[in-house]
Amino acid sequence: MGESVRVKECVTCGEHFLQSNNRKKAASYCAECYRQYHRDWREDQKATDPLFNIRKNAWEKHGLYAEELEAWVVEVGNCPCCGVEFDRGNRAAMPCVDHDHECCPPARSCHKCRRGLLCFNCNTVLGKVKDSPETLRALITYLERATNV
Repeated sequence: MGESVRVKECVTCGEHFLQSNNRKKAASYCAECYRQYHRDWREDQKATDPLFNIRKNAWEKHGLYAEELEAWVVEVGNCPCCGVEFDRGNRAAMPCVDHDHECCPPARSCHKCRRGLLCFNCNTVLGKVKDSPETLRALITYLERATNV
């Protein structure tokens, strides 16, 4: 099962390149033009579908269809920690899937490790303290002492 390789001409820049069977999706473009084509395609998708990134991230990061994630956001409504209403137009209030990092890597989650939805700010705080209740308690103690000075 040898891999067949042939010389092709890029439809964009006219440069000749080697095309193998494993590059069928990019068969008409040299590597640089294909990267640019793909960047342009993503930008077009974002412009025509405001939920493009949400759909992509919901599936790639959390194994959820965008509709499932949106239903979850509507059901929860507000961040259970600070009470802010979820709002995709406000980065601080954007809903984020909180998950146990012991189960899945930082940028992914599965149905077993998802703990809930938090706003971006609260989720970031948990990430910064590495989900440590001890660190959070120490920060609370510090803050209470500092405000009483």
